[in-house]
Amino acid sequence: MFDLYEVHARKLRKELSETRFGIDPNPLFQSKYNNAMNALTNEFNEFRKQTKMGTDKMALYGWKSRIAKEPDDLKDYAE
Repeated sequence: MFDLYEVHARKLRKELSETRFGIDPNPLFQSKYNNAMNALTNEFNEFRKQTKMGTDKMALYGWKSRIAKEPDDLKDYAE
């Protein structure tokens, strides 16, 4: 679960670093933030559903392998 949150945080950092905000950055920032939070919520809900709230070990291993490489792909946005 930690990796899932970390991946989404790095994706948001990457998107924000590639965005030109202009004179009033607040509306664009808020839009990007809201989109990122919605994506995280949707993926987290899917994780909970597929793993039966973390009780299905096979599903957990599937998620682990799926998410394991993503933090490395976004290592430039670790902090």
